[in-house]
Amino acid sequence: MNNYFWLVLSLVWFGLIVYLIFFNPLIEDNAEPWFKNRDKLGHFIFYALLSLFLSKSFSQEIIIQNPLFSGVKVSLIFGFVIELGQHFFTYNRYGSISDILANAPGILLIVVIIYIYPKLFRFNPKI
Repeated sequence: MNNYFWLVLSLVWFGLIVYLIFFNPLIEDNAEPWFKNRDKLGHFIFYALLSLFLSKSFSQEIIIQNPLFSGVKVSLIFGFVIELGQHFFTYNRYGSISDILANAPGILLIVVIIYIYPKLFRFNPKI
């Protein structure tokens, strides 16, 4: 019997991103953010973890060829679709190319870390 831990974690993470993007209220205009560009840091971290969770799921639970590339591809497509959804389906938020560009370094960081330390993640990126 397969344990679908990584798949469930990936789906929960998808849901958390959708919640934060569409349903979490924005900071009030007069409120001071914790630090500048925290939104971009959030994109970096959330999509780095999403690509890690998806890659682990694709390599251990849903066995497919090249799971790391597939995890990266799904993360990038999801980030693009979420930004389009923000642009077309919300009235108080807007889609941003800079948010899509903030996702990519986080995803790239996970790819580099997995290639440098595959044993740390129990991952064979060459599958």
